[in-house]
Amino acid sequence: MPSSHQPTYQPNPQNPNLGQLPKMLFPQIDGDNTKLWLSHARSHFEMYSVHPVIWVRIATHHFTLSAAYWLQSVEYEVQNISWESFSALIHERFSRDQHELLLC
Repeated sequence: MPSSHQPTYQPNPQNPNLGQLPKMLFPQIDGDNTKLWLSHARSHFEMYSVHPVIWVRIATHHFTLSAAYWLQSVEYEVQNISWESFSALIHERFSRDQHELLLC
């Protein structure tokens, strides 16, 4: 009998053959390796069948360090955008920094 503090497995009707997956932490983003972070975030959302309409809202809860400071500056801009637009903003802001660091 499962204890009251542990969630019980609910089969996913869209993926009935999907077994119970281990609870994985959502990746944090600090401004480094943004391409990898975006890939891991998308994979996480797809694995847990998260509706795309809330991907940005969930992702923004996992920003740290320079990414968190940047997020504060664009908070209103990202409230109702698609994941693709959000990804483009992240690339625009942080990929440029990574490129400049590699040139030094």
